[in-house]
Amino acid sequence: MYQCMMNLKNTRKKVLVLFLVFCFICLTACNHSNSKYLSITTTRYDDHGNLEFNVYEYSFSDMKEENKVIRVYNSQYPLSVYSQYDNKVYYTAKHEKNNGDQLFVYDLNTKESKMLTNNYVTINQIIPLNNNVYILGVMLGERLLKPSIYSVETGNITTFNKDDDLNFYNMNYDVFNQNLYFSAFYQKEDDKALAEANEGKGRKYISPNTHIFVLKNDVLEKIYSTNRKLVYRMIPQSNGNLTFTESESIPAWNPEYFTYSLNIDDHQKEPTINIDELMNVSEFAYYISKNEIVFLGNQTDENDDYVHRGIYLYNTVTKKLDLLFEKEDEHINNFILLNN
Repeated sequence: MYQCMMNLKNTRKKVLVLFLVFCFICLTACNHSNSKYLSITTTRYDDHGNLEFNVYEYSFSDMKEENKVIRVYNSQYPLSVYSQYDNKVYYTAKHEKNNGDQLFVYDLNTKESKMLTNNYVTINQIIPLNNNVYILGVMLGERLLKPSIYSVETGNITTFNKDDDLNFYNMNYDVFNQNLYFSAFYQKEDDKALAEANEGKGRKYISPNTHIFVLKNDVLEKIYSTNRKLVYRMIPQSNGNLTFTESESIPAWNPEYFTYSLNIDDHQKEPTINIDELMNVSEFAYYISKNEIVFLGNQTDENDDYVHRGIYLYNTVTKKLDLLFEKEDEHINNFILLNN
């Protein structure tokens, strides 16, 4: 009888421990999902006619935005990202000596700004992740966009594929699986495509083969190649696969867009949701859950006149479309989805 009571007591302890572990996992999962946020960059003219950029954080935990910083804009392209991890804004600005865009950081705690690099001509994308900043830019003396890692702790820069002919034009972070995806084409093939387009007046530019890479253990692994298509956007999915959109030409030629889901295991693709049917959608688009996509888009009326340029939330199951973020006197340039 005593042994039975002890066994029952031990069983209850095990059940209690398992229940507490389950609760902890649930709470961790909930906190992780709520940690996703958008860093949004807008530009506007102030009362004196100076062009400035604004950086907003849009939090999904309370569904509201907060203006983080306003600064005078002087780079080639308004580029900035707020990092929750260290409460800093990473942005680009011109270097006084070489006139190129460099990486700067603004500390929201100390209210101080600091230049971090001095060896770029231009920077197209920045993604701060913990103690690293991933950069897509052109280094001094080069002509091609290459991905690099800037170490916040050491100040060292590691550049990938710097000696080959690949020109990288897009970089995307996967908040679900912490992957980084890149798209690129070989510059010699693009030069040939441009020459073909220039042979006849009004001839359409047709993209060369373009390639999708994933960064694993600091090595770029090619996972997909197109057949003379441009990879217009990449949207990582919660199940580990990658949604991407192809087009045969650049947006100026008003091409058709075709969206697929790429299986990361066997590298096979199949057609999936086409958000380009909703409105004029930019390359800035992200899944925030299994069935929800946020994107930057231009909405027009029945006369094709501009109505809204904003960040929208679209549910692929219910088909509900909501406007999340819009500023009447500010132009939304870009945004990125991050988590902390």
